[in-house]
Amino acid sequence: MRTALAVLGILAVVSQAAPAMATTAGAVCTISDANLRLETSSAVGSSMGGPWHLSGLNGRMEVLARGAPLALRTVTLQHEELAHHWHYGRDLKLHIALVRPGAKAQAEAELMIETRSPNAGGTDYSGSYVLIVREEAASTFRGRVRCRVLAD
Repeated sequence: MRTALAVLGILAVVSQAAPAMATTAGAVCTISDANLRLETSSAVGSSMGGPWHLSGLNGRMEVLARGAPLALRTVTLQHEELAHHWHYGRDLKLHIALVRPGAKAQAEAELMIETRSPNAGGTDYSGSYVLIVREEAASTFRGRVRCRVLAD
């Protein structure tokens, strides 16, 4: 009996000390309209039931809008350009900010994506984006975006 209690005690301590299981998934966002073509992908992870964290963002952005700086026409996105993100509950939000050398001045782009899933734990997200591009003067473009989060 003492041995059984000792084993149960050890198991209880070990289970409390073990790290929580981590959940991983992938997130993909796409935009295709007259102003912008975008495809992004990233890994998404969570531990202990907390907010999801995006890592390894990469993708391609093509600014098709008239008057957009040439330096921003076709851009390969890197994770460092993900300025902020939020994936919690039904919301998935991304803020991508990038700077490139331009013909007249440095060219900048800010892309804010706000999406929502129709239900908690859903995999499909839809919403809107705001794209601000500037080289000398700023231009703002808006449109629709779709994202998908898939578990491994």
